[in-house]
Amino acid sequence: MAAKLERTKDTFMHRRNHSLSSSKKQLRAILENLVIPVFNELAYTDEEGSQTPQLEQDEKGTWTLCALLDGGQLVWVTPVAIDHERTLLRFTLAAGVFLDHMAEHALILGSLLEDTFFHVRLGSSGARRNTVDIGCDLVVRADDTPLVSQRVFGIAAVGYDLEMFCALHMPERLRRWDLLELEQYYGEHLSENPTAILDKGLNEPQAKQNPYQLMRLAQGLGRWRDLIQLLHDHADGIPTKISGRFKSMAYRELGKWQASIRAAHAAGIKEGRYEGDAYLDPAYLHALIEGEDEIEALRILGEQEEGEPFFYAWLRGTALHKAGDIRRGNKLIQDYLANYPGDLFALVQAEELSA
Repeated sequence: MAAKLERTKDTFMHRRNHSLSSSKKQLRAILENLVIPVFNELAYTDEEGSQTPQLEQDEKGTWTLCALLDGGQLVWVTPVAIDHERTLLRFTLAAGVFLDHMAEHALILGSLLEDTFFHVRLGSSGARRNTVDIGCDLVVRADDTPLVSQRVFGIAAVGYDLEMFCALHMPERLRRWDLLELEQYYGEHLSENPTAILDKGLNEPQAKQNPYQLMRLAQGLGRWRDLIQLLHDHADGIPTKISGRFKSMAYRELGKWQASIRAAHAAGIKEGRYEGDAYLDPAYLHALIEGEDEIEALRILGEQEEGEPFFYAWLRGTALHKAGDIRRGNKLIQDYLANYPGDLFALVQAEELSA
């Protein structure tokens, strides 16, 4: 009897292991055949060529596909088998790192994603408590190439829009690699009290300061005056192209529009675009508009084009409103809100302009 039970157990374990092995092969095949080809179309490209998506398997046998998209967005996909025909793909976009008021930022981003397939995802695989991700789940079969392509291009578009939105409204957002660099310098307990770490660094003699890490801390905490002071104290050691963009960001957040514009010009911005950037810089255009040079902002924006970022409509609408063309300005702002009804900042501004 014992021998029979043992043979039955061995047969069960063999079938189970064979099933798991087949499932893992199926999951890898889904990633290789459906997801990787689309990621290759959107892969980040530098002087060394395109960055190939990385397919990895952890000690538990879980597959993860990680890709850096052309706009600099980090995306990863984890497949989960449902049955022998269907697979659940979990897409995750690294939205940002927030050293302070993370819950508030997460709520704002969640509102921005209204009427989309995507949602804020906290506690994602590999995420730390001060990181925010954006994700979606998609059930696919082996021949669902169009559906996967649509969703990958969708999350890439969300990534581009996120860059615009944060440049305008959340410049304190840091990237995942910024956090890694800060943790390498200050330790993994950085998120427990970044304010104390920044204060301690600012009180050190200039010769002992690491200006780049302190600048990132000041940005992440929204300490714009401290950021400007760091840039002033270390002016000789920081290239103008870098310091100018930081200064432009900080002065804009302090409402010093002309100083922000001058700093952007010092950083090399031309016709509203920094070298190498795919799109116009929304923060620079916003500084022009608030600095009462809305006509120049409208000239740079030009006529509306198909496929341009939706935030251009918001900027055009604001500029036209300030230039006195209330009717066209309101229409563009409402067009923008039709696409992004959850943009709380735009909603507040629309109410202020109509008051």
